Amino acid sequence: MEMDNSAYPELINQEINWLPGDTKQLYKYNLKQNAQELSPWINNSFTYKFNSKGFRCKEFDVEDNAVFLGCSYTIGIGLPIQNTWATLVAQELDLACYNLGLGGGSWDSIYRISSYWIEKLNPKFVFILEPPSIRYEVIPYGNVSIHEHHVFENTPWGNLFQHKQNYKLNKQKNVTALKTFHNNMFIIDNDRDWFMDNHVDTARDLAHPGIQTNQRLKEKVLAVLDNK
Repeated sequence: MEMDNSAYPELINQEINWLPGDTKQLYKYNLKQNAQELSPWINNSFTYKFNSKGFRCKEFDVEDNAVFLGCSYTIGIGLPIQNTWATLVAQELDLACYNLGLGGGSWDSIYRISSYWIEKLNPKFVFILEPPSIRYEVIPYGNVSIHEHHVFENTPWGNLFQHKQNYKLNKQKNVTALKTFHNNMFIIDNDRDWFMDNHVDTARDLAHPGIQTNQRLKEKVLAVLDNK
């Protein structure tokens, strides 16, 4: 069912002002404590608009498109949709942008969404910005990270998060499967060194990549495409 393969089934056809990770409470706190850093976002409001399938993008249609997958960096937590790297790359390629990103997402959620939608959307390209490998998607808990292993205390999952080899293998299995879905799939490394050098501004939450950083992400992605 489509609902089982959505990013935000609870937000289908909704347009909201805030999203987890970029909350009104956090904005108010930063307005008091970090006003100078927040200044580019004061009086610069935007919304998060979701389509009828629960994704932050336009309605799906029969058109040339590119699919974008990943976590909060892809969906654009704290950013207007037009400033996300996904939108910018799609514009450069003159393709519709189908952003299937999920805040807090994992390789598991990318696989779940891709296994349903890539065939149906028939994109020209698929771009995946690597999420943290320490996350798993576990029903009914959603996406949890190794730092949240207490969720599974006293369950058979309890030891899973104690061994790094498990989440390395989880990534490997998902990536291997994902590559069977599309011939023009590009996986963009979430390179810590690159982000240390290029994370030059922040989004409204003062944590995620900002407008200029997303411009640099666009260039990074296009360079990967050019070097194919």
